[in-house]
Amino acid sequence: MLERLGGDEQLLGEVIGIFLDGAPRQLALLRRAVGEQNAEELEKTAHSLRGELEYLGLTEISRRIRALEEMGSRRDLRGAEAILASIEMDLPPVLVAIAGGVPESQL
Repeated sequence: MLERLGGDEQLLGEVIGIFLDGAPRQLALLRRAVGEQNAEELEKTAHSLRGELEYLGLTEISRRIRALEEMGSRRDLRGAEAILASIEMDLPPVLVAIAGGVPESQL
């Protein structure tokens, strides 16, 4: 990712900081969308989060988010709760690891 940003470590810190700040909110929106069976909101939020995860190179979690996005697009949320549960289990440790690798001054 640093290469994509032209080697700018400060910009990398800012991008990661924005992601770390927004990811918990996006997870909450996904949770609400699944709970309310709101396919449109699920699709929209999953699309946004997926793009950020892909940009950060987090492909495995991104694939699961893509599955939620596609469910929202098809307006068929069967199985979405299980996929979301797996994401909610796996993403927080990744966020902690990312946060640990970014100097506080850049968050």
